[in-house]
Amino acid sequence: EQIKLICNSRRRSPWYSRFLQPYKPFKPWKTAAPDPQKDRAETPEKSSKSRKVKKCDFVSEMYNRELLLLLLTAQARLQRLKHAIEDQRRVRRRRLRRKWMKPIFINRAELLKDDIMAEVEKTKVLLRMSEEDFQWLLTSITPKIQKEDTIMRQAISPLLRISIALRFLATGDMYSSLQYTFLVSTHTIARVVPEVCDAIVETLKDYVKMPFTTPEWLQIADEFEQEWNFPHAIGAIDGKQVVLRPQRKKPTYSIVLLAIVDANYNFIYANVECQETDGDLLASTALERRRAHWELSIPLPRILRVPYSVEVPYMFLGDESVALSELCLIPYSKVPLRQRHERTFNYRHSRARRVVENAFGVLSVVFRCLRTALELQPVIAKKVVLCCVHLHNFLRKSNSAEFYTPSGTFDREVNEEQFIPGMWRNDLPAESMLNLEGFARNSPRKVDTIRDLLARELFFNSPLE
Repeated sequence: EQIKLICNSRRRSPWYSRFLQPYKPFKPWKTAAPDPQKDRAETPEKSSKSRKVKKCDFVSEMYNRELLLLLLTAQARLQRLKHAIEDQRRVRRRRLRRKWMKPIFINRAELLKDDIMAEVEKTKVLLRMSEEDFQWLLTSITPKIQKEDTIMRQAISPLLRISIALRFLATGDMYSSLQYTFLVSTHTIARVVPEVCDAIVETLKDYVKMPFTTPEWLQIADEFEQEWNFPHAIGAIDGKQVVLRPQRKKPTYSIVLLAIVDANYNFIYANVECQETDGDLLASTALERRRAHWELSIPLPRILRVPYSVEVPYMFLGDESVALSELCLIPYSKVPLRQRHERTFNYRHSRARRVVENAFGVLSVVFRCLRTALELQPVIAKKVVLCCVHLHNFLRKSNSAEFYTPSGTFDREVNEEQFIPGMWRNDLPAESMLNLEGFARNSPRKVDTIRDLLARELFFNSPLE
């Protein structure tokens, strides 16, 4: 068929018409073995036959050469035709590409300017942030998120960038909804949110800081003993499972937020690199590695009072999902407790550990992106969660504390009898932040003895028998 196309494109000639028929290779005539004596006596007629055979061989060789030349020519033409078709497809694709920017986003600086500024003010109200703190935060992270203008378009201002990120943290709206609120495309929002979260975490890193000196740990222990009447407590530890929405028919997966809170509802440690329950992940975190190398500077064990001889270490207060060890102190199991001092210990332990529960509750109420499953990749979800933790401490320690956590936000008790729930409990429980399940473990006898000593101290105020 290729040869027919080539032949039809040229002038028809008898020489090309011979190739339109199926070609049959030339088969030379069968001749006997050469005899020298017969060759000498060969007649002129036989010599003419041999010349005809040589002529046929020459013609067949010429035919083969011409056929090969035609095939190579056809192959070259087909290759050029293939390249031409590919070039035409590229041009067609370029013509069918989407617009570089939608018309609604081109005049963003002039169109609905007042409405966008109103959304910025609304974002401050949703985050319970004062104007002074917002301006300080904007000034601090502007060098890290500011982009240069080009001759093609103006870059998004730092004010609009931080407003988009904070609005996402405060509401948890989808990117497709935020694009019409701030007149920014979804692809740009998907890049702005992680960048701003990284800048906020880097700027506010001193607000979530683990104590590294013994006096700092002793100060936290004194606050727990004064506020919650629980000795030798240097923090309340807990973990939450942050659910991520599956993408493209993948199974549901999640990340685990492990945090430690002091007596004033502030985070002193946050880790989102874990994928298991906090009973196992605690051994693989940097916190356990630092304790093993004596880098945390936790105070040495001390006796509770003068009559005692057993030294009690300083420990974190955890729940059943954390293993009982010299680093973490958990309550007695939920089986019916026979001893009154055990029930008293569980009550005091639960009351002192309520600070971490309240901190997580306020975090999910203000930053409502944590109330539903995050439609983000695990790497970006980690940045979002850490940004919420740092903003919580920033708002608690700044001028916005009265707006962020007004009176009645946290749980409280009246005369250790009447329990008054905090205002954050008025909302429904967060669907994205789930509690971790606990499992049975064997605890060392030494730690059990220390827990019994604390239980008797809290109830009887007398040494062990």
